[in-house]
Amino acid sequence: GGTWESTKKFLPELAGPFKALPVVQHHGVTINETGACAQYVAEIAGYMPSSPLERAKVVMICDHIYEDVLINISYALWGYRDWDRDVVGGFAGPVSGLPLKFVNLEDILAASSSGFAVGDEISMADFAIFYIVDILTQRMLRVKSGPAAVELLFGGKQALAKHKEMMQARPNMSQYRN
Repeated sequence: GGTWESTKKFLPELAGPFKALPVVQHHGVTINETGACAQYVAEIAGYMPSSPLERAKVVMICDHIYEDVLINISYALWGYRDWDRDVVGGFAGPVSGLPLKFVNLEDILAASSSGFAVGDEISMADFAIFYIVDILTQRMLRVKSGPAAVELLFGGKQALAKHKEMMQARPNMSQYRN
């Protein structure tokens, strides 16, 4: 709890160049910003393609999920946006807003011959897609109207469902989910 101002005094060496969280510290260097931190960890862990074009596609998918899905959901939870109008409907109804974001991801996965979001190997994009689909499904199913929301966002999206099953079957994924 508390504000960043009350918290950062306990983490001066972790605050990094932008004095913000999250941070990654490695080899004596501190990196800020969610996307940069995630990309750097993915690089080290081997979850970024070697091709510059495929790397750009991975970053594009992750940015789409973070900026166009996760941020909007977070703003709705914090009360800055109306869930039905701004997030789900996106000012234009059920074929825009959040449902459209998952159509975008469905289209990417449906076009893949490997089942992965980009190329023939798992990448940071696959983890990002799995995370947002899984966490939203889990959270929505906790409320009475949840099944209808899950159907609105993920119903009929067979490539997303197949991707979720593939990712769920990965070693250690069940540990992550619990």
